[in-house]
Amino acid sequence: MMNKELQQIFNLVSISLIQTNNTVARLKLRCTNNYFVSTLLIICFYSFSYTNLQAQPIINNDILPKVGDTVILASDNLPEGIAIFSEKGQQDWDFMDLQSAFSKKTVVEKVARYKGDFQFSEADIKIEDLSGVENYYHLHKSQLKLVGTKGVDPYGLGLEMQTTYDPAYVTLQTPMAYGDITNTSGRFTSELPANKLPITLLYSLPILPDSVRFVSSIERSQEIDAWGHLVLPDNSFEVLRERRITAIKTRLEVKVGSFPWRDITDEIYTARFPKEQIKLSYHFYSNETSMPVATVTMKPDGVNAAAINYIVTDPTSTMRNTTGESDIYAYPNPAINEVRFEFSNLPPAQYTMKIFNILGVSVMEKSYQLSGFKTIKWNVSKLRKGTYLYSLVDDKGKSIATKRLMVIRP
Repeated sequence: MMNKELQQIFNLVSISLIQTNNTVARLKLRCTNNYFVSTLLIICFYSFSYTNLQAQPIINNDILPKVGDTVILASDNLPEGIAIFSEKGQQDWDFMDLQSAFSKKTVVEKVARYKGDFQFSEADIKIEDLSGVENYYHLHKSQLKLVGTKGVDPYGLGLEMQTTYDPAYVTLQTPMAYGDITNTSGRFTSELPANKLPITLLYSLPILPDSVRFVSSIERSQEIDAWGHLVLPDNSFEVLRERRITAIKTRLEVKVGSFPWRDITDEIYTARFPKEQIKLSYHFYSNETSMPVATVTMKPDGVNAAAINYIVTDPTSTMRNTTGESDIYAYPNPAINEVRFEFSNLPPAQYTMKIFNILGVSVMEKSYQLSGFKTIKWNVSKLRKGTYLYSLVDDKGKSIATKRLMVIRP
């Protein structure tokens, strides 16, 4: 009976498909009975929904890193013209315009106790990220848990420190599917001698301590809010997108002699101490890789990207592979109006970037707090056509590198 009714519906409907510019199709339906039209629309709706549901990828355990996994990563710290879109559902993302002068090979390593990794007894593997931070993880069934980190601090102070998560913090859990929503919380601490603090922060303290301890709580909301096709400069992937909102609240405790730790957070009046941070980021996952295909850190406005780390399939798509030594590279070179200076493998410190003319006179310079892989952009349109030298100098006056820059005029 049902087959006869469906046959009557389709007999009463004439479908005409017209293509415009090979991309736009218009479906014309003519029917004499409103009941039949409604029935047909319901059938089409469920058919369309089922088709789209089937197209959504499910991220499985293959995404979890394993000892020996190797990926090549690059970072664009000045992404321009990259649209992220906050809309949910199926989308296409074009990241073809990402630029990076350097790429870095990242290997998932087994924790080696004899090399000093014993501080994190729960950890199974460690992964060094683009900023040079060593991340120690524990693999637990379908979860990846962060046990601790060593390297530049997570507070933006430019300090070398070790952080410990207690308990281990879940950063990835499989399987992952569109619509999944999870909320996680955790706690991490970092302790170091007081003389390691920046002078401006140290002198803002109400007392001069022997040691300081950062105690942070983390609250994170994660939603798999979109899926679709992501195009990178040298490859493309079918991905799920995870939207993360991370809130970190930090207290500062001090210790003098044998006295107990004392919380002095409310006695500090300096913008350099980040009492609370809220970050928005997007993470793109594919079953083809054991790490995120791309990670987008958003600016405080929540609209524009501040930095994008991404996987490189073809190392020749970047200008060079980093050797692990600190380096600097300028491009385009020759430059006309703007030039990007990209740094790699920088220890966290205060640096001064300079441009000299052929007489050795500084014509442009500026100081930055830098670490790992960073990019800055300078406008050189006011410089005369000719040959210049650019140099990066650390806070001890040591030159990291000095290279030639050509400025041309149309």
